[in-house]
Amino acid sequence: MIRTRLLPLRTTVGQPLPLFPQAVTVRGPLAGEVTVAGQQSFAAIDLPYDGMLPGTLTLSTGSQPYPPADEIRSYPMPPDLPFQASSMPFLTVHWLGPQVDKDISRTLWFELDIDLAQSMALYNQMLGGKVPVRGLPAIGGLCFGGYPYLPYYVTPEGQNSANFGLPREIRVSWQATPDDDFLDAETALTRQEMASHSGVHLLATGPVGTGRLRIRFADMPRLILRLAHRGKLLERWGCIIPFLYVYAYQEGTRYRPHVPLGLVAATHRPAKIERSYASTLDPAASPDTSDAVAGIAPDLLLTTGVPLRYHPMTAASLVGTPRSYAAVPGATEMFMSQRMEAGDRLHLVVEQTEEHARCLAGLVLDYPKEAGQDVCDLEVRVFALDPMGGVSPVDPDRPADDDRYAQLLVLQRIRSWDQRPAVLRFTRPTLARWLAVAITWLGPAKGHVILTRLHARQSAHVAVAARRGHTQKVRALGFRIIGDRLADDYAALGDQPFSLVVEHAVGGDAKAVLFEANSLVDLVRQPGVRLFANQRYLETVRDVSQESAGILDTSYERRRSESGSYGWRRSETGKEANWVVPAGAQLDGATDVSNGDFRVEQASETRSHNAHLGGPSVADQVRSTIEDLGEIIMGADWELPDAVDTFLTVGAASTALSSGWDDLWTCLLQDGQQIADLLEIKGLRNFSAPAYAYPATFVEAVAGVLANPLGTGEDDLAAMITSNPVLGPMYAIQGLSIGTNLGASFNQGVGVGIPPITFSGGGAMSSGVSISASPQLPTLVHTSTTGSAGTITLQTSRQACAYTQMLDRGYDDTQTLVRYPGDAEGVAGRHDRVVTRDLLQPGTERERRAGVAVHWQGRPQDIVTGTLPIPLDLPATAGKMYRTTDESLRVRFPNGIGELAVDVWVDLTVEVLRDDY
Repeated sequence: MIRTRLLPLRTTVGQPLPLFPQAVTVRGPLAGEVTVAGQQSFAAIDLPYDGMLPGTLTLSTGSQPYPPADEIRSYPMPPDLPFQASSMPFLTVHWLGPQVDKDISRTLWFELDIDLAQSMALYNQMLGGKVPVRGLPAIGGLCFGGYPYLPYYVTPEGQNSANFGLPREIRVSWQATPDDDFLDAETALTRQEMASHSGVHLLATGPVGTGRLRIRFADMPRLILRLAHRGKLLERWGCIIPFLYVYAYQEGTRYRPHVPLGLVAATHRPAKIERSYASTLDPAASPDTSDAVAGIAPDLLLTTGVPLRYHPMTAASLVGTPRSYAAVPGATEMFMSQRMEAGDRLHLVVEQTEEHARCLAGLVLDYPKEAGQDVCDLEVRVFALDPMGGVSPVDPDRPADDDRYAQLLVLQRIRSWDQRPAVLRFTRPTLARWLAVAITWLGPAKGHVILTRLHARQSAHVAVAARRGHTQKVRALGFRIIGDRLADDYAALGDQPFSLVVEHAVGGDAKAVLFEANSLVDLVRQPGVRLFANQRYLETVRDVSQESAGILDTSYERRRSESGSYGWRRSETGKEANWVVPAGAQLDGATDVSNGDFRVEQASETRSHNAHLGGPSVADQVRSTIEDLGEIIMGADWELPDAVDTFLTVGAASTALSSGWDDLWTCLLQDGQQIADLLEIKGLRNFSAPAYAYPATFVEAVAGVLANPLGTGEDDLAAMITSNPVLGPMYAIQGLSIGTNLGASFNQGVGVGIPPITFSGGGAMSSGVSISASPQLPTLVHTSTTGSAGTITLQTSRQACAYTQMLDRGYDDTQTLVRYPGDAEGVAGRHDRVVTRDLLQPGTERERRAGVAVHWQGRPQDIVTGTLPIPLDLPATAGKMYRTTDESLRVRFPNGIGELAVDVWVDLTVEVLRDDY
């Protein structure tokens, strides 16, 4: 009795790890003859096909020999690799030994020591250091395959002679922590198969944490070379493994319709070898009576005339990748059997290729539809094989339709070329690992079975049914449901409708419903169920925290704000102001009546200041004043006396009257402009004279004074005027007063006096000749004034009544971008703050917050897992007692699984049927 567990929905295959020959060491008696090569693509695999495949064939007596077509040496990529491996390096292993003389297959073995850490380092080096090595993941097992196109025959023991190039024993061992003190401090897993299939093999080890693996290959198959005289086979020992991977462990759910298959063997009853590898017998031999070719593969060999080539049409192409033949009509390999007659049977034994057996609902058989092809009738039967331990599923003496350990799943007649494809739906789902497809030729008289594809379809549910050769005792049913929002609502299971129903089915009907769950409550109320959910309530009463925030270099924040307004505004002043509402205005509670006395009063004061500037130079102003006075009195041709000019020139040179004036004006000049071009400030000039002209004697007297101002005093000037017959009486009558004055203010504030011309300090400047008398006498005054003047203005106003009414409508859209650059060394700024929060004030709203506490493969997920005790016996149906043949434990998903990851497993004990002992 064996205690085991069925896992029909689980997969543990992750991504492949890179493998390089440099990291592989070959050990054992065959070490020097084993070739381990590294490969990058299936299109470039280089294998010694000449030593593995039969060479030139003579397909009939007296015919010319046919060499193999070039395409049969190729190996296309398998269609059912469980991972993406287009760019991951893998290994190719092959060994060709001596010719078979006696059975020494169990003594032939070799081992491969694989250093996974070194392979990872070589892969990183190949990619230029772009994939840093951060430790090896958990190892999940081996993925490998054989060469599906090798010719074979089925031995009386039920073995495939070539076994598709695979050794019948493969042992994987590892040691997590090497310890020289213990010789057997390792864990090993051994797989022994009498007949391997042609597809992708997965040898699951479970999660293994190691950096080294040791793989032992033993019990080598036989490779057919040719058939000699009297039916003796010429074979040689050898093995061929076109691809070998080590994959990582990653647990997941496998729920999709397509299930990959591999061919174990194909046989033809009765045997036909007229266009097969067995037709290489010597013409004098008797192949029909040869035991060596009784179970020869029924693959048909097509031939072409120019050039002479043969092209195998193998049954392995039904479940693998067909080869392309350029010289064959159709250009693609398909399965073509030997010529069949009415009543002939063709047996195809296939096997599931994944690490766990899937629950199958049927097969799909496809065949070409070609113009001109004769219509043939076929009878197809599909059996679930349940061989006893140590018995091959391919037994030439016990075909499936005559085997008590084979359970019929479907019987269907099809007419080829009439419908495509043929869907073979099983009467009951099955977890059988091996299936036998029996095809019986019904008509016409002779013909060939031509098929292109054989698919398996997974059941939408899981059913553990009674087996033919084993008694099963179900102990418990376990389940696990994973989803990102599985626990959001206890009234459902996930976002989409999901149901789980466990039934005891007999005869296709539910005899008893053992468990049913339509909501999360239905699951968690069971005693053996646990819920791991990402959910909790967050309730904070008071939060006082101190925060330190740093601002990274080149940081920025972008803000945008929008606002709009629409409404009426009013403003009124004065006692008599009234508000008239516009027609159609929406006032929202505003009133129209206003009784108030409003007044607006204003007062203002304005001050101004004016500055009067002198001429460009004080000395020039004095000179200009004297010259203007001389021209007025003496005439236009009057010139300034030399003595006065010399005095002014010397005085200006010895003082700072004009110092720095030019520099002051330079900043105001335009390009190319001179100071002389500026407008001069002449000062204020006032002139007053009577209606009559000056007497000539008076003018002459004044001219005399001006002609010699330094040598003439005021007394002399007065004597000249009083002695004049005209001016004298006027002077006596009017009180005429004549005098000359010239004054200037030096920057240094120094006063100098030269009678009758006086210079004095004090900040003011005046010059000229003054004559004062009664109003009847003329007066000439020239004044140049410096100083300041100003005004002050006071203003007041009063507004008795005012009224304003506006309708505002606006929209603002503001976008800002604030950057936070670092300093010269790129050091970010620092932002320290203390934040005090006082929550749960009146009006606070609270809601349920989801927190991440449970992860599944790096993602936050909710998980429900549980075990349901279900005692159920499923006796073997091949026993001597009559039992119900259609009884099962069925797990149904009425609405599918949607986005959930659903896994179920069955704990049971299995016992081999003892009726044969």
